[in-house]
Parts: sequence; structure tokens; C-alpha cells
Amino acid sequence: MLRQDLIALTTDDLAVLSNRGLVKRALKELEEAESLSATKC
Repeated sequence: MLRQDLIALTTDDLAVLSNRGLVKRALKELEEAESLSATKC
């Protein structure tokens, strides 16, 4: 079950709750994973 309250958070909200470096790294990892899955198809 997905939590809608967490899905609604923006990257700025996440940075306030954690730290900007973690958010930037997570976004980079997501982009890399998406590009890898796109090349596999």
C-alpha cells in the first residue's frame, strides 16, 4: 500500500526533512535506474 502523504512530498519537502545531499543522490540513483531499465527493453 502506497502512502499518499509521502507521495505528495516535493523534493524540497524531503530536503527539509532529511538533507539536500541525500535527496540529490536519491534522485540521481532513480534516474540511473530508469535509464538502465529503458535500455533493457
